[in-house]
Formats: sequence, C-alpha cells, structure tokens
Amino acid sequence: MAQNGFIPGNRLLEFQRQLSQVQQSLAQNAGETGRIEQGIVESRLRLQQQREEYQKEVRSQWADAQVKALTLEQQLASAGFSLQHSAILAPADGIAVNLGVHTEGAVVRAGETLLEIVPQGTRLEVEGRLPVQLIDKVASHLPVDILFTAFNQSRTPRVSGEVNLISADQMQDEKTGQPYYVLRTSVGDAALEKLNGLVIKPGMPAEMFVRTGERSLLNYLFKPLLDRAGSALTEE
Repeated sequence: MAQNGFIPGNRLLEFQRQLSQVQQSLAQNAGETGRIEQGIVESRLRLQQQREEYQKEVRSQWADAQVKALTLEQQLASAGFSLQHSAILAPADGIAVNLGVHTEGAVVRAGETLLEIVPQGTRLEVEGRLPVQLIDKVASHLPVDILFTAFNQSRTPRVSGEVNLISADQMQDEKTGQPYYVLRTSVGDAALEKLNGLVIKPGMPAEMFVRTGERSLLNYLFKPLLDRAGSALTEE
C-alpha cells in the first residue's frame, strides 16, 4: 500500500513501530504471566508442604497425647489400687484393740492381724482360756458367773452369762508354751443392768466361774479379750 502510494511512508514506519511495541508488550506480558503462574505453582507447593508439616505435627502431638493419657490412666489405676488397699474398713462399728501395726506406712504381710475390733451395740462377750485337762468338763450353754475385778469387788455383783463357744483346736501361749482352749461367754443386756451403770471396756480383767453341776475343781486363769482373768468351775 505504501509502494502504491496509498499510505505515506512515515505513517507506515509509525505503524511498524507501534506493532513492534505491541509485540514487545505481549512478550513482556507473556513473561510476566509465566512468572505469575510459576509463583502460583510455588505458592501451592509451599502451602501443600506447610499443610503436610502441620498434619504431621498434629499427628505427632496426638500420638504423644495418647501415650501421656495412657500413662496417666495407668498411674491413676495404680494410685486407686494403692488407695483402695491402704484403706481398711471394719465390718462393724466398734473399738479397736490389740493393735499389731503402730507405724504409718508400714508394710503388712498377707494374713497378718492388724488389730481386733470389739463390736458396739452387740452382746458383751468375755473370752478366756480353758486348761486342756478340763475340756471334758465344759460344754456350750453352761451358765457362767462373771466378776469384773476392775471395779470395787465388795460392791460389784456377779453378772450371769452363758458359754457360747469352745475352740475346736488347742491354742498355745506364746510366752509360756502352755496349751489351752479358747472359751467364750456371752452376757445379755438384762444381766449388765446389775452393774448399775458401770461401763465395761475392752481388755478389762474379769473372773469367770463356769457352773458345771459338779463340785468346784480349782481356780483357773483365763484371758478375757486382752488381759488375763480368773475363772473356776463351781457346783451349781
């Protein structure tokens, strides 16, 4: 067109210059677009990497938390077991006597006697020792007269009771080695009213006189509850 004279030469050069600028701008834009796309890809890769690292950290912390929780559960179970087996509950209300352990935190062997409980609100029982040679003279339900020697004997009457237990096996005194049978008698509330308000406490000494229907044989030493006491078989 320029050769035919339709467009002046200077206009053609201007058009060519503008076309070159446009092509240059397109090339620059294409390069910028490539850099932007590359930045987007890199950003996505970094985001994915951060997401994976975060998830990995979360899983690691979750695993640590589970291990700690399991450890705490085991410690709690162990503490509960120790607490459960460090608390001793009596089967009934009463007074503790004959303590076998006096130190806090002491180790107790299996089957070891820690203490004895004298129940309250039940019939009074007096325990003594029957010499082995008299085992055939005493039987359950025989009447017994009991004298509590801790009180003034001139003013304290005898209290009636009844034999309710004779041990099946012989026992042996740890100090003297003498054999004996355990003899236990019970005393009713009506009989205790004869004491006129005197309070009976565990371990108090007493004399027990078992009435066998035969002539009195001799005086024996029994052991009521904790302390030694005397008893005799007397004629009814």
